[in-house]
Amino acid sequence: MALDPAVRERIEHIVVVMMENRSFDHMLGYLGKSPWRLGDPSDPDSVVEGLRDEEDTVTWEGQEYSTFPLGTTKWEAPARQDPPHSGKMVGWQVEDRDRYVWAYRQKHEQEHADDINPQDVLGYLTADQVPIYDFLAREFCVCDHWFCSVAGATWPNRMFAVAGTAGGETDIPQTVLEGLWGKHTFFRELDTKKVSWRWYSSDPSLLRAFDNEYRTDKTDQDHFAYFNERSSRQPNNFLKDARGGTLPSVSWVDPNFFKFPLGLDGPAEANDDHPPHDVLLGQRFIHVVYEALRRSPQWERLLLIVTYDEHGGFYDHVKPKRPLGPRVPTLLISPWVARGRPYKRELEHTSIIKSVLQRFADERAIEVMGPRVYYADDVWDAITETSPRSCPPVTTPGAAAIDLDEDLNETELRFPGSTLQRVIEVIDKHSRGGKRSRGDLVDLQEDLILVYEEMRRVVPRGIGRTFSRIARKLPNVLSKVGRRVVDLFLGDRKIPDRQP
Repeated sequence: MALDPAVRERIEHIVVVMMENRSFDHMLGYLGKSPWRLGDPSDPDSVVEGLRDEEDTVTWEGQEYSTFPLGTTKWEAPARQDPPHSGKMVGWQVEDRDRYVWAYRQKHEQEHADDINPQDVLGYLTADQVPIYDFLAREFCVCDHWFCSVAGATWPNRMFAVAGTAGGETDIPQTVLEGLWGKHTFFRELDTKKVSWRWYSSDPSLLRAFDNEYRTDKTDQDHFAYFNERSSRQPNNFLKDARGGTLPSVSWVDPNFFKFPLGLDGPAEANDDHPPHDVLLGQRFIHVVYEALRRSPQWERLLLIVTYDEHGGFYDHVKPKRPLGPRVPTLLISPWVARGRPYKRELEHTSIIKSVLQRFADERAIEVMGPRVYYADDVWDAITETSPRSCPPVTTPGAAAIDLDEDLNETELRFPGSTLQRVIEVIDKHSRGGKRSRGDLVDLQEDLILVYEEMRRVVPRGIGRTFSRIARKLPNVLSKVGRRVVDLFLGDRKIPDRQP
C-alpha cells in the first residue's frame, strides 16, 4: 500500500547524525537481554532483535569465546586495539561470525601478543554505559535492521550515505582517493529543487571531500557551519540555528572526529565513538543534539536520524544480505514516532537519501541517485502518530545535565575560519587551469605559509616547547603536503621546470 504523502508532510526538517565504527550488538544488543530487554516477548514485533540472555559463542581453532559485558566505556591500548574493519576483513566477518575473533587476532596478535584478548571484539555495552541511547531507545524508535551499505570500511559507507555508491570500492585505496572529488551527492538534487540544507561540523566538512561542487565556499551559498562555534566566514552554527528555529530543511551534523592539539581549531576531545574514544563523550554529544532539537521551535515538525557509518570490526550476530555490511545502531527520534517500538524494515545508508528525496524532491531525483537509492526502503512507516506527542528531557540515571548556554559558544573564533579549510581553498586555487610550473608550486608554498603565519599569530602562548618545535617546522611540512595534494589534483600531468 502506497504511503499517504500527508504522512511525510508532517516532517519539515530532517536532521542526520552519523557516528563512527560501532556495531548494533556492541552498542544496543543489550536491549534484547534481561534485565534491560525492550519490548514484550509475547509480541515479537515489539522486541528489539539484540543479544539473547544466553551469551553468544563463537569458536576458532577449537577454542570458544563468548559475548560479555565490557564494563567500561573506554577502549584503551595496548590491551585493546582498534578492531579490523578493512573490506577484506569485513567480508570474512559477514560470511562467518567466528571470524570476528580470527580477524582481531590476525591484525594485532603479532604486535601485541602479550596483551591482546581476541574475545574483546565480542564485548557489549549496557544501559549504564550508554544512558542517552537507553533513554532514546525507550522513548522513541530503534531500527534493529539497519545495515552498512557495503561490507567495508568508513569511507565507502559514508560515500554511500550521500552519493548512493562507492564506485565498487570497499576500502580507501589510491583509486578511491583520486575519485573522491567527483561524486554526485544528493545535496545537488536539493539545490536543484531549491531546498535549504546545511552541513554542520567541527571542520572541515566531509562533504567537501566527496563532492567537488562544494569543495570551497561560494558567495551564493550558505551550506556549511560549525556545530557550536562561529567565525566571520561561518556565522551560523547548529545550536544557534536550533534555538532560533532557523534550521534548514535538511541538516547533516558531524561529531568531532579528531582530538586537536591545544590552541588549534576545533574542540579538545573527539566524540565520534571511534575507538579508542570514550563512548561517554559520544553520549554527551547526542544528548546536546537531542536537547537542542527538543527545545527548538521546529521540534514538532522534525525527524532526527542517529546512525553509524560502519560496525568498526565489533561483533554482530545478524548475517547481512549481500552486498550489505553488518548492522549498525540507528535511532529515529521524533514526536511523530511511537514510544519504544522498534522499526524492523531492512534499511541501509541509502535509505537516508531515499527518505530525504521522497520528502523534498521527486522521483526523477531518486532515479538520478542510482539503483541502490531507487530500490532502498525508507523510514516513513515509522511516522505513526496522528499528532506530535509530548517528549521529555533525558531523565536516565547517569546522564549528566546539559547546559546549552555553555555549549553554545557565541564568541568569535580567533582564527577566521578553519585552518584545514583554508589550506583546501589555497590548494584549490592553485590547481585550476592547465599545466603547472615549479614556480606555481613556489607560489602555493608561499600561500600555505601565509595561512600558517596567520594561525601562529592567534595561537595562545604557553603551550610549551613541543608545540614550538612543531610550529617552526610547519611551513616545510605544509609545502610537502601541498605538493602531494597538487599532484593528486593534477593526476598524471607532469609539472615542467619554470623557464628562465
